[in-house]
Amino acid sequence: MCPVRYDDYVKKPDLEIEYTREQVEEIIKCKNDFFYFCKYITIVETDTGRTKFIPRDYQVELFDLILNNRFVVAKMARQSGKTTALAAFIVWSAVFNSDKFIGIASNKAVSARDFLSRVQLIYEELPVWLKPGVTTYNVYSMELENGTRIEVSATTKNAFRGRSMWILCLDELAHVSSTMSSEFWNSNYHAITASQEAKIIVLSTPNGMFNLFWQLYVDAERGANSFKCHEVRYNRVPGRDDKWKAEQLKNMSAEQFAQEQNIEFLGSSSTVISADVLKFIMVGYKDPIAKELDSNLLIYEKPQQGSIYIIGADVAKGTGQNFSAAQVLKVKSLKPVRLEQVATYNCNTVDIYKFSEILVKIGYYYNSAFLLIENNAEGAGVVNRVWWDLEYMNMYNSGGKTKDLGIRATKTTKPRAILLMKKLIEDYSLLIVDKTTAEQLSDFAEQNGKFGCINLNDDLVSALYWSCHILTTEWLPETFEFDGNAVDDDAWGILTDVEPEEDWSWLSDQRIIL
Repeated sequence: MCPVRYDDYVKKPDLEIEYTREQVEEIIKCKNDFFYFCKYITIVETDTGRTKFIPRDYQVELFDLILNNRFVVAKMARQSGKTTALAAFIVWSAVFNSDKFIGIASNKAVSARDFLSRVQLIYEELPVWLKPGVTTYNVYSMELENGTRIEVSATTKNAFRGRSMWILCLDELAHVSSTMSSEFWNSNYHAITASQEAKIIVLSTPNGMFNLFWQLYVDAERGANSFKCHEVRYNRVPGRDDKWKAEQLKNMSAEQFAQEQNIEFLGSSSTVISADVLKFIMVGYKDPIAKELDSNLLIYEKPQQGSIYIIGADVAKGTGQNFSAAQVLKVKSLKPVRLEQVATYNCNTVDIYKFSEILVKIGYYYNSAFLLIENNAEGAGVVNRVWWDLEYMNMYNSGGKTKDLGIRATKTTKPRAILLMKKLIEDYSLLIVDKTTAEQLSDFAEQNGKFGCINLNDDLVSALYWSCHILTTEWLPETFEFDGNAVDDDAWGILTDVEPEEDWSWLSDQRIIL
């Protein structure tokens, strides 16, 4: 290990200093008040070079969150001073606390080294009487004579493994691969949270959806985890106005600007559901109230007496690849149309014989719900078993009862069902509460004339648009309008022909077991 090069900026340990009374008072003030300590911090600005650090208003907000909470996640525009702000907090924490370990992980090793260089610059510019000496000082770590150590690393599964961290800082987490970030998180999270004083601070610009940073942030927004969230868009940074935005858009796409400067979580630009609606969906999901059938059936609302339900289904082989999926929708009203997702079934190992039984069981559970099943490929076996063997008469058939059982996915029926689903969701006429469905919708796009998810399975989406398909069938009057203006009280026709059970009280405790 290379010896430390001590100079006027890198202080030797055990250096004898004669402190004045004023210096002692300043040390005490700095220790007790981070914002007072900031008056001694020097940073490097791109335009002005070395200058005193005066926190911007959004940095003050971030510091308040960090000081008063254990877990903080912030999405911040590029070049908004997030690394500088966090470096300042780390120096203050290290200088005034003994025998602690602070870990800084960034998306790349070079970024991690750059982060530490900013920490070291702030340390070096402190007055000699305000800072401890150092015993280790290199591009990957520094240790103060008070025993507190700061280390940096790329975000890998082995980074900081086995270390009891006091503060973990994750920089640009959204730009770490999903596999790597998950392995890192699983390796370190429990070791960090074992201490009631430990903090986790996550700062990043967004990089699409479905990564660990996105999950932490959207869960923080909806109060589903312990993190407090903070955001800084480009227009909060001094000098970044409409003129600056126009100049940036000359050199980057609107999508790139939206993600990196307006800090929006963006999926593909060709997603079927609009970005604004996707944002609403991704923070609006709920936890199921019950899980049945080996936790493949998620129930968000149990059936209510007198309510009408629709089930859409998509069938797979059951060989561990694609999923057999079902969506259960409750008809809340027709003036205007209001549908709500109340249950989902999703499994990639159930065979078509068993799936047929499951669909019928769920159908009876939800008030003899109306069942719409795609009959392409494996679906043909399911619709035949549901209709002939299990004799479930509330299954929709696109043709006669002896042929064309179920729904045939064609170049006409499938796009029509998808566009209807899109309209219902974007009009907020169809409420989505299931997280996996929400994720698939956020990845569901049209590419080269074909619809499907880009990175995820799309089976729940398929089941969802087939459940919506009922609104386009002959089961409803041709004059039906989606705003409800032409809907009569008996508009559902066949949907109201089924006599309800006399007593549904058994449903409250009923478990679905096949």
